[in-house]
Amino acid sequence: MIGKPKKDESKEIKKPAVDSFKIGGKLKGSFKEIAKKLSSVSFLEVAMESNAVNIAYVESRDISNKPYLFSMMKMREDEIGVVYSTPQNMAPKKRRIDVIRQLLNILGIISNEYEVDEKTIYNLIEKAMKDIGELVDKKTAEIYVEYDTLKNENTILDKKIRVLEKEIEELKNSNYELREKNNELTIKMNRYEKPSDETIKIKLIEWIKDHNGKISIPDFVAVHLGGNPVGETRVEKILNELVTQGYLSSR
Repeated sequence: MIGKPKKDESKEIKKPAVDSFKIGGKLKGSFKEIAKKLSSVSFLEVAMESNAVNIAYVESRDISNKPYLFSMMKMREDEIGVVYSTPQNMAPKKRRIDVIRQLLNILGIISNEYEVDEKTIYNLIEKAMKDIGELVDKKTAEIYVEYDTLKNENTILDKKIRVLEKEIEELKNSNYELREKNNELTIKMNRYEKPSDETIKIKLIEWIKDHNGKISIPDFVAVHLGGNPVGETRVEKILNELVTQGYLSSR
């Protein structure tokens, strides 16, 4: 039996919450004139009844084209009822303030045709201002917490930077000392790797004795001077000195 495919909950749009409030009012003109004035506002949808006017402001719709973010007002002779939606990802207090602002804007357009009860509207605005204060205080508190967190993180980073700078300086000093030691070792190695002229003289005399009075300078250099071509010139010079000094005779 083939079962029904499961709904992908991650893609399913959650329905918004719906809330409402009422304010007292008084019709001074006619619903017909109110509907005429509000119909000129492009984003409002207006519908008349025999004893009321319905005003809808649909800000967005869901995938089924049903109103998702909306506010609807039913204006009667003695009161205005407001129904509005609040999506899951929106703060209810902020949404209520937005709806009150929309209502006040509409009332401003029809002020000659309709007036609201001053006490009711005052209480509504006072509550909205209190909500704004709470939102600001909450946001300010969140900012301070975030600031303190960032400040602490910055202090920790500063300490790490100072430690790293100290370690880098120590590494520089250590590297300098190593270079100095390396230079000293290089000088010492050169002394061992490059025999003195007196040592070469002795080695030349021994070589000539061992080779029946003959010498191959390239072979000698390969054995005693590591095959360095510069050594051949040096050996020739020392041979001439030996001949001049009478240690060897030229043939």
